[in-house]
Amino acid sequence: MSPEQRRLARHALGLPNRYRRSYRNRFLAGGRDENWLGLVEDGLAESGEPDDLGRTWLWLTRAGAEAALEPGERLCREDFPPPPAARDASGRFARRPPQSSTLAPGA
Repeated sequence: MSPEQRRLARHALGLPNRYRRSYRNRFLAGGRDENWLGLVEDGLAESGEPDDLGRTWLWLTRAGAEAALEPGERLCREDFPPPPAARDASGRFARRPPQSSTLAPGA
């Protein structure tokens, strides 16, 4: 992602802001935008069809949005929901493996 693509991606996410969290995921390009086309080709964004005025809505994929974040920033769960919990073959939630403890015995 080039610096200009990153700047556009951050703008699409509504960053920066005082909450350090994205609050949207959209960009309206007024014509052919080579930076956004590059993001689409790289799988970091998707686009809709141009309207009658030649404008195109674009939005970031999760990979594109995560690449645009600064340390300490996060994505809005409404625009980027967490992946669904894993399920086993019967459709039940899969058990999580036990987590190893770093505590000494008896601590």
